Amino acid sequence: SLTINGFFILSGSIGGTGQKVLNSNAFLNINSGTFGGSGDWILNNGSVINFYGGGIDPGTTIYNHGTFTWQIGFLNEMGPFSCYYSTPPPAYFINEVDGVFNLNASTDVHIGRTNFTNHGIVNKNYSTEFSFHNACSGSPFENTSTATFNHNGGSIVFTSGTTILEGTVVVNGIMNVNSPLTTINGLITNNNVLNLNT
Repeated sequence: SLTINGFFILSGSIGGTGQKVLNSNAFLNINSGTFGGSGDWILNNGSVINFYGGGIDPGTTIYNHGTFTWQIGFLNEMGPFSCYYSTPPPAYFINEVDGVFNLNASTDVHIGRTNFTNHGIVNKNYSTEFSFHNACSGSPFENTSTATFNHNGGSIVFTSGTTILEGTVVVNGIMNVNSPLTTINGLITNNNVLNLNT
């Protein structure tokens, strides 16, 4: 197992079968680094993660109890032709009830082949576009009954196979839901544009 305390910069890849834990005092900057391995990543409450590019390896699971801020880059981006040969196993990102996931990218970005479940708070900020991409069998998104999704600006696009919007969703930008399998069973407050194109 691996335990991270204090300030750490990840520019390479950390993998393996052991559990990787960021304690409450951990501050992790990811500069083209990769979350990897079959052993779970546990980002404890109080930990701070700033993502500046890199990714999550296929088959890796992250449980976020801290504050994860996406500044730039693509998460779990597959090579341009890799999906033609085989579909890699997905990565999993679980934003727990006490987790905060901030989408702060100042350029258009997307998430590839990652199953994303939000039990906590997701904040989509800035005037850029963010998409849950449909490459490599897509990136399903679920906002559960305990979750809040704050769409504070720009546009967000769901193009994956499954999108579930429960809990609280506040739309202050442009939200396009283009998923063929969409479930809406929560409180949606639309203050701008919401397009349902399932």
